[in-house]
Amino acid sequence: MVIGKVSATACDYPAALGPLWVRSIGFSAGGGRHQGSVWSAGRIAGGGGSVGSTEQQIEEQLAQLQHKVGARRIEVLKHDVDDDQFAVEYARLVNVTSKLVEFEKTIPERLAEPERQRSERIVTWSWRGEAAVGAALIALVFILDHSAWWLVLLVPHFAGTVAGCFQNVDVE
Repeated sequence: MVIGKVSATACDYPAALGPLWVRSIGFSAGGGRHQGSVWSAGRIAGGGGSVGSTEQQIEEQLAQLQHKVGARRIEVLKHDVDDDQFAVEYARLVNVTSKLVEFEKTIPERLAEPERQRSERIVTWSWRGEAAVGAALIALVFILDHSAWWLVLLVPHFAGTVAGCFQNVDVE
């Protein structure tokens, strides 16, 4: 697996950096580890807990993109800087590299998504449970024939928790 990291600034200014930038990317054709990698001890840096298949899918997509960058780099190095084909291959390399950088920017969000969905389910079910407790307390007021003044507290509480059941949990 080819593992490496390309800075976003290199993709923002490829024309100014020229052929030197192409040769300094540092991707190897056959694989290997590089410094500055998004990987740390076989796990995406900052990834936290294991998320199983999501992490594996991200690893596979990242490896594919890195392999494409490595292949494009090899194609660029086959041509002389003054050759017309060099400019075409260089443009392809910049395109693939920018896709890699954009993908790397989304890695933390993609890794956090399963946990966010889990948190959303927990919040939704806690609101539902609270609404059920409120409904049970209102029913107890009528069943046990206690003072109806309890309803002054219980009905607004119940209405608020029922409304909370339908709230969406967003990222912010």
